[in-house]
Amino acid sequence: MASTSARNSVLNCACFHLLLLLFFAENTESGRIVKTLPGYSGDLPFQLETGYITVNESELFYLFVESQGKPQQDPLLVYLIGGPGCSALNGFFFQTGPLVLNTANYSGGLPQLLNNPYSWTKSSSIIFVDAPVGTGYSYATIPEGYYTSDTESTAQIYMFLRKSAKNSCNGNYVDVDSSNAACLEDLEEIDACIDPINDENVLDPVCAKLSPKSDGEQFRRSLKENSRNSRTRFRKFHNYWCRGTIEEWYRCNISLQENAYTYNIQSAVDYYRNLSANYGTQVLLYSGDHDLVVPYISTLDWMETLNLTVDYAWRPWFVEGQVAGYTLRYENYGFRMTFATLKGSGHSPTQYKPLQCYNMFERWIHYYPL
Repeated sequence: MASTSARNSVLNCACFHLLLLLFFAENTESGRIVKTLPGYSGDLPFQLETGYITVNESELFYLFVESQGKPQQDPLLVYLIGGPGCSALNGFFFQTGPLVLNTANYSGGLPQLLNNPYSWTKSSSIIFVDAPVGTGYSYATIPEGYYTSDTESTAQIYMFLRKSAKNSCNGNYVDVDSSNAACLEDLEEIDACIDPINDENVLDPVCAKLSPKSDGEQFRRSLKENSRNSRTRFRKFHNYWCRGTIEEWYRCNISLQENAYTYNIQSAVDYYRNLSANYGTQVLLYSGDHDLVVPYISTLDWMETLNLTVDYAWRPWFVEGQVAGYTLRYENYGFRMTFATLKGSGHSPTQYKPLQCYNMFERWIHYYPL
């Protein structure tokens, strides 16, 4: 399997060539049809549209792939990547999109693009969106536009969908009583226990740090300095730093998470509770069973608080005669919520188990039980 650094190099190269195509796309409410891509032999076997949608002071970049099945009948899926700050190209090239990068035989230069045999676009049309603003190719027209939050980003996506139709968060602990010494001690013991574990896939090894003794604190600068050397002011001095240089493209904008994004929705349980009152709504939730970032047992716990009726109880589900994971389904007067685990998968199941995820999605959109 190709190393992470190799995969990042391939993606960076592919994104540079995609960026060249974007320079020719008009920055309007209408997108541009892309018929060929560097690295792919011949015309694309699907319809790809790219462009920007203006939402207030933000320009949100998207890739729209029309279903390769029955586009007039197949559902439309809006695909958002986590982080926040991870580009939609993660989904397009590494998860559910119609193309994959040939990382196995990559030796530098322009990477080869291959058809994805497990693309969800075989059964649905997908809009991949770079959101929130500051992610991927999305940008703000004023400096203040880069500062956003859970609620603001949600509102932007809503407006994006309204306009486009004409076209994990990283979790934070809730506030705790600092005097609760027993609780704090328990948390410290838990952190120490899982520290040597790869939380995105518990069976994968943890790579050693270049300098195990360094914890990063010695490199932190005061936010009050606001000097040209302060990376916390990257927006203000963007042109100063980049004059005469070529920037490196990042799959995930970590500075967005650390400096510009506010996590102001601590729980989405009430949103699901409201959804459960809507007749005919179908919800699919899935988790890798080796993921500690969003453990599946935690998902099961909050689902139980909705007090829904169990339609079918916890049982294995299968792909090609093999156990693909476990599933259960709740219902409430026409509302159905399906939950599935992906056996052996880490934090991004569509990357770890593409065959199983495609089968799961294909059954769900056609109302078949897993």
